[in-house]
Amino acid sequence: MALTNDLNDLGFENSKLFLYEKEGIVELKKYENDESPFLYDTISGNFHILPALDNENIDEIIKFTLKKRDEIKESIKKKIKENPEKYKDIKINSYAGNRERISKNTGTNSGKIFLYIRVEKKDIPYDLMFIRFFVDETDKNDKTVNCILKSFQFCKGAVLHSYLAYPITAEPKAKKSVEFMYYNPEVTFDALPDKVAECFLEFVEDN
Repeated sequence: MALTNDLNDLGFENSKLFLYEKEGIVELKKYENDESPFLYDTISGNFHILPALDNENIDEIIKFTLKKRDEIKESIKKKIKENPEKYKDIKINSYAGNRERISKNTGTNSGKIFLYIRVEKKDIPYDLMFIRFFVDETDKNDKTVNCILKSFQFCKGAVLHSYLAYPITAEPKAKKSVEFMYYNPEVTFDALPDKVAECFLEFVEDN
């Protein structure tokens, strides 16, 4: 992972960071590193938009997200075990993303927000992420990569320049129909783990 703050060559501007709450989507202050509010992985094309260091809710958000991740992962394992014939081509992969570089660059543990659950179907990786990325494109010269914390997004395929496959809206069911796909599920962060697991496995089966 090669992280940089220099996004001029990509032409991206004015990213925004949001948090999903039952009452609606609220905007958060971003973590500011030098002149950039986010980090970009030059190898994978992934963006990492982080909360501000003084955001009083960040530890709570991280703790809640990791707890949710553990519960959903157990639900996925349980469903695969209980339905071996239905899910015979699907297996859990222990890889969850390496976020140590983010922590080192920022001096925080915010990178844990970007940990995910990975399964494989016939050697194709599928990820259940606990953040949602989308790209606003008002015209060719104005692009904005946004991120919503405490919000699910599903991903299919091997790593490439991820931002090329980000949906252009945060709305449910949004995706770009490419081999490498990001998909916004309808299920929300306050749903029961079994419901999220069921929704994710359905996505894997259908794609």
